[in-house]
Amino acid sequence: MMPPLPNHKHNKKNTTRLPLPDGTDGDYHCPACQRRWFSEDTVKWAVCKYFTLAGCTPYPANQMKREGDIRVTHALNREEWIIEAKGQIPAGNEHAAFKEGMGQIVMARNLRSPHLLYALAMPKVHPFPQETAQIDASDLHYLRLHWIWVIRRQAADSTVFEVQIVCPPGSTCECQKRLGTFSFG
Repeated sequence: MMPPLPNHKHNKKNTTRLPLPDGTDGDYHCPACQRRWFSEDTVKWAVCKYFTLAGCTPYPANQMKREGDIRVTHALNREEWIIEAKGQIPAGNEHAAFKEGMGQIVMARNLRSPHLLYALAMPKVHPFPQETAQIDASDLHYLRLHWIWVIRRQAADSTVFEVQIVCPPGSTCECQKRLGTFSFG
């Protein structure tokens, strides 16, 4: 890997997008220094794939109604998810993106229903684990906020994604047991 060029600032204009397996735009990539960012689009793709494998129906949320990025329904147990996705960006403002995601989840709380679960989906890379550690357990419990971690593992000739759901402390929802953890590429 080449070191970053002197005075080389990353932004969306001097990076390219790497395709996901379905052909849509995925991670950002800098051709000059070969750096790669785990994008929000990649997180959304992995979360949708995960919930599809778990027998749920994911679909794009209505942004005008402040429903997050992804809505997920499960026909058998009437469970619904509102998921906000965040990822890394070339400009490197993930701290603000995380705070924005938390705000969007709080705004989505106006849709009160015992069947609604809320989640913030993000890559399990710096700085997101550090950001989640700063959120108080009682706040997570009150908001019914789940963390959805997307992990990318590079194999010899392919990329494998793993999605993990972390339930709020004190929760009885048992999403981790019911939905499981899937790996896919």
